[in-house]
Amino acid sequence: MEAEFDVTEDLVQQIDQARLLYILHGACLLFSAGAFNLIPVILNYMRRQRTNGLVQRHHAWMIRSFWIYAAMMCVGSLTLRFTVGGLIIIVGWIMMARNLYRGYRALNATEAPPERA
Repeated sequence: MEAEFDVTEDLVQQIDQARLLYILHGACLLFSAGAFNLIPVILNYMRRQRTNGLVQRHHAWMIRSFWIYAAMMCVGSLTLRFTVGGLIIIVGWIMMARNLYRGYRALNATEAPPERA
């Protein structure tokens, strides 16, 4: 079930900021394999406190996606000696890219992010 949100000028500005954070997350993921994703996550934490409703849910979605990705990278790195480590890293990267895409698409439609990461 998806909720509809009223679009005000303040909300448009908050959506634009969240959209830029999605793009920054994606750029960090693409160009550094997520090594610099800590920067947009800190910005997500700062922005989440100043928003509510739709945009706050998107910030929470990006934060949750990052921490799941970070956990998968840690497990993948620890098991890299085995074939499964490389697979975990690849699956984690794909999952993070998919979550960013799904969230960005939902934000552009002014919808809440998906329930599950």
